[in-house]
Amino acid sequence: MTTYLLQLFLLAAFLVAGCGHISDEIKLARSIMINVAKTLEQRYQIKIIGFSEAGDKDYYNKIGLEFNVYRVLSKDEGREILIGCTEELLKSINSNSELQRYLQPYPFIVENVDIALYVYQLDGSDTYYPDISVITNWGGKIEFKTESKELKHKFGYTTREKESYEEALKIVRTQN
Repeated sequence: MTTYLLQLFLLAAFLVAGCGHISDEIKLARSIMINVAKTLEQRYQIKIIGFSEAGDKDYYNKIGLEFNVYRVLSKDEGREILIGCTEELLKSINSNSELQRYLQPYPFIVENVDIALYVYQLDGSDTYYPDISVITNWGGKIEFKTESKELKHKFGYTTREKESYEEALKIVRTQN
């Protein structure tokens, strides 16, 4: 038992030591993501659950945020929140002069920002067809996905509706 605990401690110490230095660009990008997430949580009553980053050792080419939503959303409401989140993240990324040199391309465009909204009932239980379960902006493509209780975790989504970001933005602007 003592040997096991010692090995576990050494493994943990090695992993922590290996984490080492976080680069300035990572600190900066994550600071922006955290600030944007806080703003969006307040604005839309959503809860941040994660972020994503992609690129190489010198540049970011994609940054994203993921949120839980604890109320059923109509397609129009989900679209409006998704567009609002995307626009806010893009604005914050592109307006930060310190981050610009770490972006490839600069300025970031819609295809460089990923947003996901995972929709749950008010009580936290899963949302099923006909209600929307997931709304995403991946690479400038908007998707609305539903799940059925019977097929959950077996065959993917029950329905998937897609529209371009430009179509979604036009709809939101028309409705406002």
